[in-house]
Amino acid sequence: MRFRPWSGVYLSEEYLGSVAAAEAITAQLLTAYAAGGVVPLVETAVKKDAELEHVVQLLQAGKKIDTCV
Repeated sequence: MRFRPWSGVYLSEEYLGSVAAAEAITAQLLTAYAAGGVVPLVETAVKKDAELEHVVQLLQAGKKIDTCV
C-alpha cells in the first residue's frame, strides 16, 4: 500500500510503519464503524484456520460480533 495505494486512499506513515500499528489503528476504526452501525466487508484471501482466527480477532477488537463462515 505504500508504493501502489488504492486510488483516493491515504495511509499515514504511522499506519505503514508496522503491523502492530496498522492493527491498532484498524481496531480504532472498526470501533468507530461499530458505533455508527457500519458492518465491515472483509475482502481478502483467508485460506488457513489461523488466518481466519486473525481476521476474527481484528474484527472483534472493541466490539463483539457475529461471524458467518
